[in-house]
Amino acid sequence: MIQSDIRARKVRSVETHFMSMLEGVFYGEMSRIILYTAIQCRVFANNEYQRSIPLSDQICGELENTKKKDAAVGLGPLDGETSPLTLREAFNKIIHAEAINLDLEDAADEGLWLPQIKVNPVLYLYGRIQSGNPWRAILRIIDYVRWITFALPRVG
Repeated sequence: MIQSDIRARKVRSVETHFMSMLEGVFYGEMSRIILYTAIQCRVFANNEYQRSIPLSDQICGELENTKKKDAAVGLGPLDGETSPLTLREAFNKIIHAEAINLDLEDAADEGLWLPQIKVNPVLYLYGRIQSGNPWRAILRIIDYVRWITFALPRVG
């Protein structure tokens, strides 16, 4: 349908097509959902009962720390030490992130006129600890969702 609209000149260009507008909406909504779940889970994780359940120690990514205070935040690997990212630490990193980057790859199809982008289920979170040293967390969304599903109580 989109391709036929372009051929029929109903859409003037790829840049003004509604799909390019949806990218901004997708990023905003994804950020809101990730932040909302992290806050809710963090509050629930502080519950006395929850602290006795070892789900907070489950791994859902990697955490990279560096001692280079001048390292750019949000621009890729920091070349620092890596360690497993636990679920509880993921909540903190999501809440305190200065930048969130999607893992995108070009999934172009020769037959389509519009650019095709594949969003992989990985987020790159960036921030600084109180001393000013930057960190980067690689959050595997599928693992994150799996563990918060077990961590949250069933309602209803």
